[in-house]
Amino acid sequence: MSESQKTSALWRLSDRGRTVLSTLLSEHGIDYLFVLDGQGSVLSCGGQAGQHLPGLVPPSAAPTHLRDLMHPDDYPPLWTLLMATGAQATAVPTAVPLGPYRVRGPGGTWRWLQGSALNLLGHPEVRATVLSAHDVTALKAAELEQEALGTLLRQTTAGHALPQLLEGVARTVDEQLPRHFCAVFLWQSGLSLAAAPGAPHDFAGLFPPWLDEAFPSPAGPRAGAALPAEVTPAALTAPLRRRGICEVTSMPLLGRHGQYLGALALYRYAEGPLAPGAVEVLTHARRLITVAAEQHRLNRQLDHQAHHDMLTGLPNRRLFTDRWRRTLGPRRMPGQQPGLMFLDLDHFKEINDTLGHLEGDEVLRLVAGRLAACLRPHETLARLGGDEFGIILPHTDAQAAAGLAQRLLGALSPPLQVGEAELYLGASVGILLVDDDEQDVQTTLRYADTAMYQAKQRRNTFVFFEPEMTRQSRERLHLVSLLRRAAGRPHETFGVVYQPQVRLVDGVTVGTEALLRWTPPELGPVSPELFVPLAEETGLIVPIGEWVLAQACAQGAACSCREPMRVAVNVSALQFSRPDFVATVERWLERSGLDPARLELELTERVVLDDVGKSAARMADLRGLGVRLALDDFGTGYSSLSCLSRLPLNTLKIDRSFVRGLETDSPSAAVVRAIIALARSFGLGTVAEGIETPAECRTLQALGCETGQGYLFGRPQSPTDLPCAVARRPSAVFPV
Repeated sequence: MSESQKTSALWRLSDRGRTVLSTLLSEHGIDYLFVLDGQGSVLSCGGQAGQHLPGLVPPSAAPTHLRDLMHPDDYPPLWTLLMATGAQATAVPTAVPLGPYRVRGPGGTWRWLQGSALNLLGHPEVRATVLSAHDVTALKAAELEQEALGTLLRQTTAGHALPQLLEGVARTVDEQLPRHFCAVFLWQSGLSLAAAPGAPHDFAGLFPPWLDEAFPSPAGPRAGAALPAEVTPAALTAPLRRRGICEVTSMPLLGRHGQYLGALALYRYAEGPLAPGAVEVLTHARRLITVAAEQHRLNRQLDHQAHHDMLTGLPNRRLFTDRWRRTLGPRRMPGQQPGLMFLDLDHFKEINDTLGHLEGDEVLRLVAGRLAACLRPHETLARLGGDEFGIILPHTDAQAAAGLAQRLLGALSPPLQVGEAELYLGASVGILLVDDDEQDVQTTLRYADTAMYQAKQRRNTFVFFEPEMTRQSRERLHLVSLLRRAAGRPHETFGVVYQPQVRLVDGVTVGTEALLRWTPPELGPVSPELFVPLAEETGLIVPIGEWVLAQACAQGAACSCREPMRVAVNVSALQFSRPDFVATVERWLERSGLDPARLELELTERVVLDDVGKSAARMADLRGLGVRLALDDFGTGYSSLSCLSRLPLNTLKIDRSFVRGLETDSPSAAVVRAIIALARSFGLGTVAEGIETPAECRTLQALGCETGQGYLFGRPQSPTDLPCAVARRPSAVFPV
């Protein structure tokens, strides 16, 4: 068929079929219509692909072939399908579903279409294939955006670098908008270039200053935050214009809560208005970039939270251990001696218990600041948990480590002001210097902890790790294990013995003090000076102390002595601080039947004077039960007259250290005389501990002390032997 014949046939078709084809466009919502001959030449087209006409355009205005309209990736499979359906022409029209596929729309942008092909090649008057299609660009864009978002999230979660992700988005923009290139700027302390894969190679050095002027701060960009901002050629820098860049369109990047993240810019090499669809492409890219930037920031926040202490902002134990592992790694230089420090605050638990956890948290923040100020940039300070801190010294020696430990202790010596409280803190520091051949992380951490534990025995000092400490540490661990087992079955290895308390004027036994003894079969008798501090450190003193109280009440009630005697029981700080302590005492008194007036609870100065108001209230509740109260080891702490006057006490116990010096040390006699006078002024009784010689006893008698206790009057006895011990009196002091 000649060209003139083809044209004539087309217009015969148009005369007869224009109405039908127009109906397809208008009534069925069809956006595009193409009429093709058997070789794919476009006889005519309608809708947006032509001139936005409801009908057809003459062949001179139509593209010459379908391949000229379609995206090069979509044409081959679609044409193969059309060839297959049109291989045999029939008189009965057949429709074949097509799409989605892309055609070039107005301005050269790609539009996504989906529809069908109607085979009219067998029609004697038409002999053509008619393609009808809906524009599904918006739906396809949403679908592709969701796919892209999913890919971005997966890549971000998998740890892909943010610049790599942003370059991928920018490259997609460049592919969709020829004669343009996309650049992404992110805000940190200012805008900085993050990605521009299609830019000139020296683009980073040509940073356009107008971007900072357009979006000056993270407080928010200027007006039009949600819309593109056109930049006139005059605003472009001369180097950009010399590289052929004529215009720029920019958009701010805003987070989901409106926070400013950066800017997206589209650079054009051709003057004139934006290409149709460019705003949609930019908006799509902005959403992807925003998701990637926010997800990256979220991942960084989660990573920071996983490796840092939320209270102080310092590295946590996990990050600390990882850095220490790298410090000990194979890349360590020969002769480089890494150092490790563990620091634990002394008596921090008492601050928490007295002031509360909020004030305790503030103390930890202030301590962290003081410690950090002592370190150099390459050294690591971490909070390992509770009131324990760790320090990594990548290269040090004994002299430098000791100097740093002294500076750390010195930094903590000035008082801390927390609310209205002025607090004085000390710390115990364990130091480990690592030999060249030592690379085991957990072993070195354990050594530093062992050194710190040794320092805590003396408080407010530092101790270097020595190999001998590992043996001591193992022994301590074994002892704690045995003690924990004994606390669960106290009747098997614990026992209570009683030391008499005598009236110094006549030697009559008026009371006893219950003392705990422990004899594990693996070790034999263990000194209370060794196991009681361990019980207090581990908290086992609470169940053990309650067991002693129960035994003292039961055995005191069953005592066969001729005269009823008081029984004194020591109470630890942990026991006394428990809210149910008063109820516990009441319960064991009721179960045993012991007269409450015969039970005396001994409290140390440190226990009751940390919070005098709370202690006084609890002591009043105990006195309400009829129980007597004694202040133990009086004179060794920091009692004051004002505090003493608020406490409902019955007795002051004079510490053995003053009794021991009575014969040779006149200051000790003066202290004892003052304590006895103070007790009398408050109407309190006195008990002197640790009396071992008749001379000590006579001196105390002369000073007016009422009651004495010590080896002079008898060693601690079992409940069965106590009546016989009570009947004996030292003749050197109390003649028969």
